[in-house]
Amino acid sequence: MGKESIWHLKNFNIFKGMSDSDMKSIETMVKTDHIRRSDPVYLQGEPTRWIYFLKEGLIKLSFVTEDGKTATLALMEPGEIFGELDLNDKAESQTEAVALEDCYLCRLSRESFLEMVRSRQDMMFTVNKLMGLRMRRVESAIRDLLFLDVPARVAKLLFNLSESNGQSVPAGVRIGLRLTHQEIGYLVGATREMVTTVLGRFEHEGLLIQDRRRLVLPHPERLMTYFTNR
Repeated sequence: MGKESIWHLKNFNIFKGMSDSDMKSIETMVKTDHIRRSDPVYLQGEPTRWIYFLKEGLIKLSFVTEDGKTATLALMEPGEIFGELDLNDKAESQTEAVALEDCYLCRLSRESFLEMVRSRQDMMFTVNKLMGLRMRRVESAIRDLLFLDVPARVAKLLFNLSESNGQSVPAGVRIGLRLTHQEIGYLVGATREMVTTVLGRFEHEGLLIQDRRRLVLPHPERLMTYFTNR
């Protein structure tokens, strides 16, 4: 692992404040991977072996509920950490992670990572904050599946993407990701056919412009009427 990779790791919040000697001590333990678009990083139910640090690309975190529905927890962007961060021992992963773009990431064994966290109060505080955020994401994903219909879930996804991956263009806000209808279906827990119908409806209502897998929202805030006050 080269100096560039260590530099990237030091830019993750959890490692800020670590000395160069501290970083060198983990240098030999960190591995790097290139994950191709649509390939899994890990699957739900697999042994929890690694903590991941995303340097480039986009990762979808999701889980399958007891009744077989897939709930998307988050889209992980560069600079974010994922994997089983719970300080309690867990034999199996509670989520799955799939690349939505070609990704470059670092991984550190969960055992080594948790050993570091338990020995550093500042890192433990950061991990506890991340765990709290993860729990809120789980609760939000379950609420969406229970209380929002498919149009509302699609509208909420598009609005959130316009906030996190939006690019201003003359016609409105263009979502930076190229997503197929099937991929949107995976993100909202719906069939491709239903997503196609919903996007067509949004286009008819002037909420969306579709152009070769590029989605433009003329007025993103108008989508909020689908999923607020429910």
